[in-house]
Amino acid sequence: MVKAVKKSEGKATSARTEKTRRTILEAAIRLFSVKGYRSTSVADIAAEAGVAKSAVFWHFDSKDGLLKMVVDELISTNITEMIKAAVNEEIKDEADMLDKVLEYFKNKLNDYPELNRAYYLLMVETAHENDEAHKPFVQSLDAYQKFLNISIENGRKKGIFRNDFSTQDLSLLFEMLTMGAYCFWYRQPSVDTTELYRIVKNVLNIVLFARSEQ
Repeated sequence: MVKAVKKSEGKATSARTEKTRRTILEAAIRLFSVKGYRSTSVADIAAEAGVAKSAVFWHFDSKDGLLKMVVDELISTNITEMIKAAVNEEIKDEADMLDKVLEYFKNKLNDYPELNRAYYLLMVETAHENDEAHKPFVQSLDAYQKFLNISIENGRKKGIFRNDFSTQDLSLLFEMLTMGAYCFWYRQPSVDTTELYRIVKNVLNIVLFARSEQ
């Protein structure tokens, strides 16, 4: 006769399982942020997480399966989260919203350096090596571009942003400057992020706003 499992026991087991899964995921992010995907083995991840290799395969099926979950985690804590935060915050206008985007990027670099290093490394590494893993990066950047297009177009209609450049040109410029600062930080992690984004904001103030506000 099979002994019935108490609900409390089932919940405890589920919590332990989720904790182990989370431990493996965080270990992978730490290693990917330093060594990248190809140079990190399953044995490395298991050792970093303090679990057996079999536990990695049990929770994620394969190294590629783990990579997918890591990428999903990075996307949800970077651009996707940034868009949601900017939209949900109380804002004065589109200029204030874009200021909050810059503030978000700056704070992320300061507060979650491992996540940002892993995001950058995996975005570059999967661009040619793993098309499936790269798709979430493409989708998130497309979402970021659409968000910028809508924000800047609305700002142009209100006379906040200049009209002698197209919405597409201005949103691409904003994306290039913000992502460019992000990539610069990866190469120079000791840079003062407040100073870095002060420069970005000053350039954007010159090229983005209507001439009467320059």
